[in-house]
Amino acid sequence: MIRALVALTTLLLLSACGGGGSGSSTPASTSVTPPTTLSNFATVTVDAGPPALDVGPNAYIQANVAYVSVTLCAPGTPNCQTIDHVQVDTGSVGLRIAEGVLSPTLLAALPQQEDSAGNPVGECYSFVDGYVFGSVRQADFQIGGETVSNMPLTVLGDAGAFSTPPRSCSAGGGANLDTVQNFGANGIIGIGVTTTDCGIACTTAGGYSSAIYYDCPSLGCGSIIARASSAAAPFQQLPNPVAAMATDNNGSILSLPAPPPPGRRP
Repeated sequence: MIRALVALTTLLLLSACGGGGSGSSTPASTSVTPPTTLSNFATVTVDAGPPALDVGPNAYIQANVAYVSVTLCAPGTPNCQTIDHVQVDTGSVGLRIAEGVLSPTLLAALPQQEDSAGNPVGECYSFVDGYVFGSVRQADFQIGGETVSNMPLTVLGDAGAFSTPPRSCSAGGGANLDTVQNFGANGIIGIGVTTTDCGIACTTAGGYSSAIYYDCPSLGCGSIIARASSAAAPFQQLPNPVAAMATDNNGSILSLPAPPPPGRRP
């Protein structure tokens, strides 16, 4: 199965699913900058997480989570935003960004996917510790020196018809992770072992998997709809972001520096 090729370089322990965490002391921030002559590299950082985690009565800091920055643009325009602290995940597939971290100008310019009835499309995705829900939108995507045009992503906690997750989404149990503090990151980039987030399970109406797609008229999302599985444009399901790249799309490498000697901290 084709997978994304992005060499992600840092001292890290991967977290295989989304969600918040806590720690009693601030972990060291460690990052390694890859050679600038190669486009298929992105730098991963392990630190205390986005500042929004350490706010309010439920404040905490993150530990042992790998973060990367991605750039999103309104398709075909210079209206762009670089989003940091996007969690790298080998246990999911697709790009999901919290609505609150997107600038209002960019969010308004990201086209919403529509179904055959002309209604916006929503997506629910289940993790071990909860679920996320939001609108499916299109953006020009960049990580390192690689790009994908008009790639679908889910905007978590979007407004309007998407403000209330469908009952069949929340019925799986766990917490609603649509906010940065609940999720523990500004978003998640899933580079798992499949080319799309749902595959054959979502190609027929009513199909269930970790990902579920919904018809979302203005009154709210309800009906589960079919979405074609493709890692090449035109997209319907969320693709593995790097499997969708025109080149360098046949594998993932996480390159780790050697650990320090016993008893020493980096």
